[in-house]
Amino acid sequence: MRQEWSVVIYLLGVVSAVYLLFRYLIPFALKFLGVVLGAAFYLIMWVVIAFCVLLLVAYLVNMTRKR
Repeated sequence: MRQEWSVVIYLLGVVSAVYLLFRYLIPFALKFLGVVLGAAFYLIMWVVIAFCVLLLVAYLVNMTRKR
């Protein structure tokens, strides 16, 4: 009888752990991942814009020096 109850309690623990995982940890992880990826894409966007401006300035300086 004692062995059967330990199996039942073990299964209840596994079910509660899976519930907590899906209820709290996975949404938190996805929100955190969304914030990190959003910040990374925002940073990459500004780096690309700065690079394009730098290329434009270099092109304009090159054009004025050839004249």
